[in-house]
Amino acid sequence: MKTTPYENNKELLKTLSCACNVDIPSPEKQSGQLMTWEQLNEVTEHNIAIGSHTHTHRVLSTLNEREQFHELEKSKKILEQRLGDTIHSMSYPVGGYLHFSDQTKALAQQAGYKLCFSYETGFNRKRIDAYNVKRIGLSGVTSIMKGQLFMPSVFC
Repeated sequence: MKTTPYENNKELLKTLSCACNVDIPSPEKQSGQLMTWEQLNEVTEHNIAIGSHTHTHRVLSTLNEREQFHELEKSKKILEQRLGDTIHSMSYPVGGYLHFSDQTKALAQQAGYKLCFSYETGFNRKRIDAYNVKRIGLSGVTSIMKGQLFMPSVFC
């Protein structure tokens, strides 16, 4: 479902809803906030950066170029407007290598992002791809993670 174009999933959601005898949540419920704008502003006041995650969390690789750019740009603009600060980073929805492309990375740069994070774990080498920053993996590598946190220049 995640890699199927969004337009093809509209009917699937209705079918699943009927088959499972579960109502699709109302638009109000679907747009519920995990954090309020007040909480986000408080976080930024304590020097914690806020990044984007697109406007509607659709998997970018399932969208055409125009739709991808809209998702990237609209989220950034809303966050900047509401928080009064520049948004420099974003994390790709789902974030695996099937969920964004080189075109997506170019569109993110065009939208004004400086860093984009994938879901993939691994080492970011000296020549970091700013539009595919890998995350620190935790499984079985606690000592490596501690080293990355306390001596980041050694692990670049």
